[in-house]
Amino acid sequence: MQSPNRIPFNAMSTERDPRSIGSDLLLGMATLSLLTLLKSGRALSQGLQSFGLLSEEIFRGDRLPNLDFFQPTESDLPSPLSSDSPP
Repeated sequence: MQSPNRIPFNAMSTERDPRSIGSDLLLGMATLSLLTLLKSGRALSQGLQSFGLLSEEIFRGDRLPNLDFFQPTESDLPSPLSSDSPP
């Protein structure tokens, strides 16, 4: 005599439920899109890091030209006793 909660082996179906094919397909598509997203995120991150290093090399101080800044002399500064200055 069999126990009521055991299913006999011959009663188990080896055929797939047609609805499970759709869920398998959806799971595969979701996995593929997630892996694609992760790979593209990694590539974008590496590209931005390379771009940052390149821009750091371009704007490094030893490659920029020396700029001659205007150095005011005493004759360029207004005198405090001058009558030309506004009150």
